[in-house]
Amino acid sequence: MSEVFRQVLEKHGVRGFWAGLKPNVARTFLVNAAELGTYDQTKSALVPVVGDNAMAHLGASSFSGVCSALVSTPADVIKTRLMNAAGQSTGV
Repeated sequence: MSEVFRQVLEKHGVRGFWAGLKPNVARTFLVNAAELGTYDQTKSALVPVVGDNAMAHLGASSFSGVCSALVSTPADVIKTRLMNAAGQSTGV
């Protein structure tokens, strides 16, 4: 671990430890927005049907998780590509 720390510090400086910060913040925003919005809406729709019990919570959290995954996957791909490309030369 200390070897990796030293290599990043030597090659990229302190800023190298923050590679991928912006895409991570964008992804976190998308995940939280999708989860918070869909969980409450779904639970509100399920409670009159199944009651305020574990099934309502399970259904709402499951749907919220699926929505979150669908929204965050493009951001994950972009984040991974940016982080993998950080520090690589273009070969020109």
